Amino acid sequence: MKVTCLFVDMNSYFASVEQQDDPLLRGQPVAVAPVMAETSCCIAASYEAKRFGVKTGTRLSEARLMCPGLVIRPARVETYVRYHNKIVEAVNSVLPVKQVHSIDEMSARLTCEQTQPDHAMLLGAKVKQAIREHVGEALKCSVGISTNRFLAKIATDLQKPDGLTLLTPEMIPERLYSLALQDFPGIGSRMEIRLRRAGIFTVEQMYQCSEAQLKRIWGGINGNRWWYLIRGHHVSESPTRKRSVGQSHVLPPEFRSDTGVRAVMVKLIAKAARRLRLVEYWTGRLTIQVQYYDHGWWEQSAKFPPCQDTQSLLEVFTRLWQRRPQGPAYKPLKAAMLLTDLSSGHSTPQSLLPSDHKRCEVSKTMDAINNRFGRDKLYLAAMHDAHTAAPARIAFTRIPDAIEFDFHPLSDEFVGED
Repeated sequence: MKVTCLFVDMNSYFASVEQQDDPLLRGQPVAVAPVMAETSCCIAASYEAKRFGVKTGTRLSEARLMCPGLVIRPARVETYVRYHNKIVEAVNSVLPVKQVHSIDEMSARLTCEQTQPDHAMLLGAKVKQAIREHVGEALKCSVGISTNRFLAKIATDLQKPDGLTLLTPEMIPERLYSLALQDFPGIGSRMEIRLRRAGIFTVEQMYQCSEAQLKRIWGGINGNRWWYLIRGHHVSESPTRKRSVGQSHVLPPEFRSDTGVRAVMVKLIAKAARRLRLVEYWTGRLTIQVQYYDHGWWEQSAKFPPCQDTQSLLEVFTRLWQRRPQGPAYKPLKAAMLLTDLSSGHSTPQSLLPSDHKRCEVSKTMDAINNRFGRDKLYLAAMHDAHTAAPARIAFTRIPDAIEFDFHPLSDEFVGED
């Protein structure tokens, strides 16, 4: 019997970083919010706050009622990334990190004698100790060990917080039966509906399905992959392809106006365009969205010849923005944008117009200047009113690169991708 993957999942990561930075917060209920407004929501909660029902997505106004004495701190993106880098270093001091999956998750491959369960469990204990000693005692993690990364990640959820769990083939499938379907990474609300329509309501029922049944339910080869993964087999992962580059921002009170939301949207598009150039992709569609109080979401989208320069994207935005609902009844709450129809540089037909080449060169030159001297030292005049809009945000699914933060010489993009 051998195990091949060790998975590290930090517990209540953002809130734990706040508790590590401020010892007075340790043992206290803590929540982290992107914007310090009562209509904003929690993006993280400490275990002390979770005991009162506070969780990711809980509105601040509701969280205060649910948890008396709750301490709410604004998100500090650069701090979380700095701690992330320290955690990676700590894990690397025990065994090499093979892949970083998110701001609070990473995995390592086990080889040779490490694949023996006893040895693997010893390494897991050493990883936890290294994080505690080299990063901070308030930063707890759950470590899962199994025969593939999928099950190793699930093992981390079997004991939280501060767990160390071994999941061997002999323990499968019974150890999985206590989980809900949505406890499995990759089964969201839509997938659960499809499973229920097929008569599958429990993990045990899913496990008893044949390979062909799961293929029909998933509608393709992913069903085959799941059949093997939940049985502990190693399945080669297909290389991921970037499908979208997106930005969203909950508006602080001072930007909850037609002028304010436009300023934020311009800043979001400029940041997304910069990220697009960083990863050397081109886009052919822009979608913009605004959520209004009492009026729900407004959305517009447009296709165009592939581009990656900021000016072209802002021109498309300007045309779309003219269609927005207007009037005192439309008070904006949130702005979002998405670039899709992406293609890599080597597969994108290049424009023959000199003006298009000039726009690309201008954008890349501005990127180089800002990378060297600091974020937004140079920007388009159209962004002037948006200069202070949309400060740094972060998602669990991507760790920003060094050039992406406010502190010199970094910037503050956040990009979501599939």
